[in-house]
Amino acid sequence: MIMNAAIRTGFIKIDENGQRIGTGLDGCEGYLMWAALYEPRTYLGLLARILPYYITSDVTDPVMSRTEIEALFKEFGLPMALIENLQKAPAPQLDDDENPDPYGMNTEPPQSGTENRE
Repeated sequence: MIMNAAIRTGFIKIDENGQRIGTGLDGCEGYLMWAALYEPRTYLGLLARILPYYITSDVTDPVMSRTEIEALFKEFGLPMALIENLQKAPAPQLDDDENPDPYGMNTEPPQSGTENRE
């Protein structure tokens, strides 16, 4: 209902009597352009509500290896026993179709001399 009214209203202009009328030009986008120009507080309030739906972020917290942490501890003169008190990073989650060992690094190689020879 609200969207239909905005679409029918479009860009608003002033008629010969000084009244605001909807021109229908540019539909909802025209109405929003008008609101941005002539009612900026209302437009910015609407923008503040919908903007979070359009913002995405791929920023993740950095994860350090134990070797990197040990180097920093040595640099700052901290005892190595403190490492045990650090929070462990969660293991990465795989997609359903992802192979956890795509290069076969975690499989045991066949033992030589155990093959069946005929």
